Amino acid sequence: METQGLRSHARTADDAVPSTPSLPSSRNRGRRRVLLVDRDESTARFVRGLFDDASAGSGASSWEFHVCSDVHQAREALAVSAVDLALVGSPTGEEHRGQAASELATSAPERTVLALHAGPDPDDSAAPLGTVGWLPLQGLTGPLLRRLLDAALERRSLQDELALVRNQLRVAHAQLAKFAQIDPLTGLLNRRGLQQVLSRVLLWARHDETSTAALLVDLDDFRNVNESLGHGVGDVLLRETAQVLRDSLRSGDYAARIGGDEFLVLMPRTDAREARSVAERTRLCLSKSPLSLEGRTVHATASIGLTEISDATPSVDELLARMRMVVRDGKLSGKNRVAAETDRTEGPRDESERERFLAAFRNGATLRAVKQGIHTLADETVAGYEFLSRADCPPFSMPQDFFRLCFENNLLTLVDHQCFRRGLEAASALAPGMHCHINLFPSTMIDVPVGHLIDSLPTDRAPEQYCIEISEQQIIGDPSYLSEPVAAFKKHGVKIAIDDVGFGRSCLESLARLEPDVVKIDRKCVNGLAGDDASKRFLERLLAVAHALGSEVVAEGIETRDDLAALVEMGVEYGQGFLWGRPA
Repeated sequence: METQGLRSHARTADDAVPSTPSLPSSRNRGRRRVLLVDRDESTARFVRGLFDDASAGSGASSWEFHVCSDVHQAREALAVSAVDLALVGSPTGEEHRGQAASELATSAPERTVLALHAGPDPDDSAAPLGTVGWLPLQGLTGPLLRRLLDAALERRSLQDELALVRNQLRVAHAQLAKFAQIDPLTGLLNRRGLQQVLSRVLLWARHDETSTAALLVDLDDFRNVNESLGHGVGDVLLRETAQVLRDSLRSGDYAARIGGDEFLVLMPRTDAREARSVAERTRLCLSKSPLSLEGRTVHATASIGLTEISDATPSVDELLARMRMVVRDGKLSGKNRVAAETDRTEGPRDESERERFLAAFRNGATLRAVKQGIHTLADETVAGYEFLSRADCPPFSMPQDFFRLCFENNLLTLVDHQCFRRGLEAASALAPGMHCHINLFPSTMIDVPVGHLIDSLPTDRAPEQYCIEISEQQIIGDPSYLSEPVAAFKKHGVKIAIDDVGFGRSCLESLARLEPDVVKIDRKCVNGLAGDDASKRFLERLLAVAHALGSEVVAEGIETRDDLAALVEMGVEYGQGFLWGRPA
């Protein structure tokens, strides 16, 4: 006989129909509450009998058994009562029990829900979403029921614990991600956090066609504070400077401490005139905020450099390389002042020849690209070109010279990125189908967002026709730090080459970790190869490694026909060198 409402079948109480769809609270935490959702009274009696058998011999009932007739009442009961387990029979008919169980499990995801069935096992695909599974009634006994339900509840407990741990891990991960972008001393962004902001700001500027300005704030005579009052006092001064920046900058500006006593500020949608006004306000706030530290009054001032930024400087390192010279000019002019990059068009009167070279490299005006053919050795046809950098400023014309100068003056990333763009510009003049090899320092691949480098590739040539060359001499330590940018280039279709393999500092780990598409054999392994059996054996081993990686091989530094013939005999497919002319 069908009944309406909720029917209690607790073994310690008479059957009753409560006025509201709720379950009694149990003072005994060891007892478990079971709710059966079924219109069929005979099914309710059968299931209750199984629970009686399951509890027999225990001395006291470990189950409270309750019944309601439809899913709506069951949802209300679950909302107000502490139910451990819901069993769904046939609230609206045998064919709908799976759907009813799924709906109930969705409305109460923290509860264990099982769908009852009297026939053969249903297909796994028919199991209702959100439930633990199906509970077969055929052949079911009390002891078996107890074991099955204990397992279902244990599984739910483990799932809840797992969900809790996952949530804790997500929270911890979010906190770590935030901490990784924040300077712990000042609470401002750090270099990593600022790099992410810089990438977003440049994207906004490109989309909105607006200007973006940057300020480099460098405290004057900060070293004297550290040396005379101690580093603890210096830390206090840095924190106070950070607070002044927060108070004086606008709500849409981003401030970061990038190391030592340097602070970098990004100002989206700001032109040079407005940026100078903000810079002057910041400078005045700093100079008019004396600090009482260790019984002494410290008057902190700052020299501030100002510039407008664009996609030409997408990395923090490149931006710093430009702005530090601007700040330097301000300090040479008396400190505690704002200097703009546009003020340097004529340069300081006492600028040395070396500084003029650095200024020329900074703006990229002296750089140009030359190319050298990469030949198919079998027939000596040109398969592509490698683009190399030159500078029109003797004695720093060759890359080994001007890159060393730039490295010593923290300009390496800025200048290497400019050389990269010059190479791409020159490559656009090649005939379709020609492969283009462009060099990049590992540090540039790390400092400049790889997405920006990929976006720089012209779209009139297939990505597969570009190859980024990384010199093995420049890979420092564990090469895994290059895995992410290398993978990004490969995903886009761009090939990766490891250059200078065999130079004398080769590491198999670089080849195995980065899995280059192309291995370029250094000229030291090629010069005089024809008459040197030891060099041939060494080259054979390098070729075996390259072939094991599935990499193409390019031999560099080919200058004689004899060496060319030896390379062809050893199976080397591609090569380049002065045999076919110097780079031009």
